[in-house]
Amino acid sequence: MDDTIKASCPCTRNCPRHGNCAACVANHRFQTPGVPACFFTKEGEAWHERSYRSLLRDIRENRKINEE
Repeated sequence: MDDTIKASCPCTRNCPRHGNCAACVANHRFQTPGVPACFFTKEGEAWHERSYRSLLRDIRENRKINEE
């Protein structure tokens, strides 16, 4: 696994899929409820709430969205 990908992964949990977003998304889709940490900013992941509502809050508060 590429160390730069692992370093950019926002997940703070000790997980065997850390840095492997495809495996993480597949796990969350079929086994673990909630949105994967990969989708959140580092600030949003720090809330430790993986709901869709939390993801929308993260997008509004922590990401700059280009409006053209």
